[in-house]
Amino acid sequence: MSRTAIIGVTGLHGVGKTTTLDGMGTMRSDICIIRVGNELKDLSKSQTGTYFFDHGLAERDRLRYELGQSIIERARHQRSLYLLDMHLTDIREGESKVIQPSNLIKAMAGIILLDARDSIILERRSCDPKPHRGLSLSVIAQERLAELSSLRQVHAEYGTPFRVLLTEKALAEVQADMLRLLDIMLTGGTTEQERIHA
Repeated sequence: MSRTAIIGVTGLHGVGKTTTLDGMGTMRSDICIIRVGNELKDLSKSQTGTYFFDHGLAERDRLRYELGQSIIERARHQRSLYLLDMHLTDIREGESKVIQPSNLIKAMAGIILLDARDSIILERRSCDPKPHRGLSLSVIAQERLAELSSLRQVHAEYGTPFRVLLTEKALAEVQADMLRLLDIMLTGGTTEQERIHA
């Protein structure tokens, strides 16, 4: 799997994206984890002195585009497998809006959607030390619908392949499954885990 590629890893808050990705960089030396949200906040502060979410939508989109270009440039100059800890939507900006910029989506070799049952996501969110706005099953359902709609939209518009990976197992198993899935995605293979409903 030693090739340069950008793979988006998305899913709802509480599904286990950050936890899963935390160990991936130590499992393989060619994996580079990029936390898109954190980098956007840092970029906003360094360029404007303002917290990212205090900007209007147009400025947020400009910053996202600029970060996308930065990630693409890193991938051109440093051979790695870039896994982006990201979201495709933010229901605060509209349920049908894909928040990742087109330049970055076009550069992605694929997207992995991490998912789990609503009850597991709710339990994980309630244990999170940071307060979360979505501590109800109805909000989780609304967020999932928005994320899946955006995923279908990205697939239809850009042809970006995607796979679904369930995170309801032990962390080591999820990470091993992700490594297998990455290998499949980067070699063009298929898997019974693939769920594309375009």
